[in-house]
Amino acid sequence: MPDRNELPAPAGAPPAALPQGGTVPSPAPMLVPHLQPGERVLWQQPTHPAAQAARRRWIWQLAGAAIGVGVGLWVLLAYLSWTILAEDFAADPVQALVGVAVLWLLLGTIPVPVGMYFRRQADRAAEPSVCALTDRRMMQVAGRVLRLSEPWFFVHQVEAWPSGPGFGAVHWRIVRELPRPRKGEALEQPTVYGIGFQDLAEPEAVAEVLRRWHADRREASVAMQQRFVAAAAAGRLAEAEQAGDAWTLSAPAQGFAVTLPGDWQASVDRFRFVGPVPVGTGWQAWAAGAAEWNALLARAPVDAGLRIVLRDGPLERRCEDVRDSAWEGLAGGSLVATEPDLRIGPWRGFAVTRLGQDTGLPGLSLGLPEVMRREVWLDAGERHLHVSLLAGAKDALAQRVLNAIVASLRPA
Repeated sequence: MPDRNELPAPAGAPPAALPQGGTVPSPAPMLVPHLQPGERVLWQQPTHPAAQAARRRWIWQLAGAAIGVGVGLWVLLAYLSWTILAEDFAADPVQALVGVAVLWLLLGTIPVPVGMYFRRQADRAAEPSVCALTDRRMMQVAGRVLRLSEPWFFVHQVEAWPSGPGFGAVHWRIVRELPRPRKGEALEQPTVYGIGFQDLAEPEAVAEVLRRWHADRREASVAMQQRFVAAAAAGRLAEAEQAGDAWTLSAPAQGFAVTLPGDWQASVDRFRFVGPVPVGTGWQAWAAGAAEWNALLARAPVDAGLRIVLRDGPLERRCEDVRDSAWEGLAGGSLVATEPDLRIGPWRGFAVTRLGQDTGLPGLSLGLPEVMRREVWLDAGERHLHVSLLAGAKDALAQRVLNAIVASLRPA
């Protein structure tokens, strides 16, 4: 386990600003085993010893309360045991002893795992820890364990939560869990907790660093999308892939390949079809060579995505069938454009574009008031592809990126 002296700054030091001019700090030794290939650390800060001590004291206070409850439980069990033995031992000593033993096994052992849990939590709170911002994600490592890892686009609302003089937590999203009420019971108050860095010095300053970092990541993502669109227009996506601005998802078992921007993520599912509504089994991270899927979901870091669904058999639908469909019109909004003769590589098909509210797709909902949705149908011989593209109605760049992705579809 690395010693605290190996951390990049003395504990309690004010957080360093994000690097300028391409200079990046050397990652703390405990971060190195958890970094992805090519990942760069842009900011890092060790946890504050006073904050960790305060957390440890709070945990031990909870443990003290639990111990008090446990002692009370043991006193109660001792009284019940004495009562059972006094009343039943003379009549049936074996049954009386078995009853007492079962009572202690069921209830008397509860304080032991509770005490072990609080002991483990207290030890975790005392471990040397370092928080970091990389060019991809937020992460916090304690000892040898990666305690927290979330991509940059998980940042929703940055808040500093002071917990003591000069230290506290910085949260970037708030989780509200509402317990499901039982029949006839009143609704309970939701449980609210934050996801973020814990036990840092100067949480307000760290929050400002996090806001700046998130803005930089968003700008970098926009710049990558612009380079991706330019490379697609120039027919140079292979060069963009070498530069890290794109990556190719090849699915030989499904018979196609597609090129995506470098920071997009993909997942797959196995759909069955019930009328016009596909029903999936659950999205899983895409892995090269995975053959048992017929639906692909590709998502931008923010506010854009597409879904490709493969169906067996040649394309039987026509452009006017989709254009005039009452169900699809209701789901997709007002008609914007039709492309009755669309050619992508060796495939032919059509496309229909609509503007409407974000009705979403299985696995993809943008949460925007107005969404541009383009439906592309392509005949690939033994099977056909149905591609759904979603982007904000006013996000012209995202729409161009989606069109460039579709144009990159090709046999694999």
